[in-house]
Amino acid sequence: MLAETTACIDCPAPGARERTGNFPHAQGKFARPRVLVVDDESLVRWSCAETLGENGFQPIEVDNGAAALFALTQPDAGADLVLLDLRLPDFCDLSLLAVMRRLAPTVPVVIMTAFATPEIVERARQLGAFTVLNKPFEMGELAPLLRRALTEARSAEQEAR
Repeated sequence: MLAETTACIDCPAPGARERTGNFPHAQGKFARPRVLVVDDESLVRWSCAETLGENGFQPIEVDNGAAALFALTQPDAGADLVLLDLRLPDFCDLSLLAVMRRLAPTVPVVIMTAFATPEIVERARQLGAFTVLNKPFEMGELAPLLRRALTEARSAEQEAR
């Protein structure tokens, strides 16, 4: 049995330069897609990471927006997909999603929230979120949803070429 690996990324140093662009997705037929799990609630983050690890993904856990942006922009360890809590200690609205879409426009983002309103859902979609997942949700729904997001993102990327 293969051991599951979860990576935790620290926040960038003050004054660190912002990198932009499309970062490499998991390459190869057998590569495990990297999912950046961003949630300040450790139990939610752990549950998502465990579920994703058991379903063939490589979770990367962070607990705030600054750490998420740092992790997302790492050329060697970027994410193939982001699972993003709407309310974090350092971001409490869709502004983090807007920054992520600018930094990594081809990486699908799934928003998680217990505070979804029709306005939030519509604005998240306008900003490029794949979908908004209402908390609490069944962990069994997570892997199929993320696979669909990755498949659709890859199809869109191929069509753009």
